Amino acid sequence: MTTKRPGNPDIWKYAAAGAKARARAARQRRALGPPSLREMRRQVGKLDSPQAAQRWIEWAFELAVTGRIAGATANAAASLVREWGRIREGEVTFEVVEQLRRDVSSLRAERDQLAQEVERLQLVLQRRTA
Repeated sequence: MTTKRPGNPDIWKYAAAGAKARARAARQRRALGPPSLREMRRQVGKLDSPQAAQRWIEWAFELAVTGRIAGATANAAASLVREWGRIREGEVTFEVVEQLRRDVSSLRAERDQLAQEVERLQLVLQRRTA
């Protein structure tokens, strides 16, 4: 006499179907391959602002999660975007410093001009009181 095991005796059929579906999905993702430059630009736009950088990082994450690119590739892309952010921050800082230098130079010239005017007026006042 044989004893029946508990559970569904046909479970292996469902497991095999699930494995086939996963394999088919993986093949489809690989067939899509990594995105083209044109597709990337259409999806996330130019990398020209902090908001764009965030979109790029999120897009790389989505590509990695869906299997279109390897996780290491997504990580490298995210690192490059972060590096772009540091470079852009440096450029903005440089622009601000240059503007401040121009402002200081302009203010110095104005101060010198006002000092000359004060000196001229003091001489006029001395002549009148003498």
